[in-house]
Amino acid sequence: MKMKYRFMMNPTEEEKKKLLRTFEHCCFVYNKLLDVLRIKKTISEISSKDVTRLKRRYKELKNMHCTLLYAQISHLFRSWKEAGEKVESMRPKKLEDFTMLPFYKGGYQFLQKKRGDDVFLVLHKIGRIPVDVDRDIEGQVKKVVVERDGSDDWYVSVSTEPFFSIIAKRN
Repeated sequence: MKMKYRFMMNPTEEEKKKLLRTFEHCCFVYNKLLDVLRIKKTISEISSKDVTRLKRRYKELKNMHCTLLYAQISHLFRSWKEAGEKVESMRPKKLEDFTMLPFYKGGYQFLQKKRGDDVFLVLHKIGRIPVDVDRDIEGQVKKVVVERDGSDDWYVSVSTEPFFSIIAKRN
C-alpha cells in the first residue's frame, strides 16, 4: 500500500530565495518547451534532449537539478491533455501557477542523526531545510514534492511504498 505524508518545512530566507528561483526556472523551462511544442506541433517530439539544449543555452539553468527540469516535460504533457490535445489553446504559465517541485529519483535526502533528533531535508543545489516531522515515515521513499502556498508556508509531501509485499497463494 502506498503511503503519503505531508510535513511543514522551515526554510531560511536564503533557502526561500533559492526555492523561488527554482520555481522561476521551472516556469521558464515549461514556457520554452511550450514554444518548442508550437514549432514541432506534436507532443511526442518533445524529449529530454530539448531540456538539455535549454540547459546548454541558458547558463542559469546549470544550477538546477536536472530531474526538476525534466519534470516540466510531464507538466507540459498534462497541460496538453487538459487543453484537449490542441497546442493552439495552450497558454504560457505564470510563476504563481507553479506551486510544486517534484523530486522523483534523487536530488533529495532526509537527515536525522539519531531517533528523536531534528529532521532535515537536503535538497541538491538548494540547501538543508528543517522539517517538522510529527510521525515516522514508513517504507521506501519514491517521490518528494516541495510545495508552497500563498501565505509563504512551505511543505514537503513524501510518497512511499512498502519495503516488501506478500503475494497471496493462488489455487
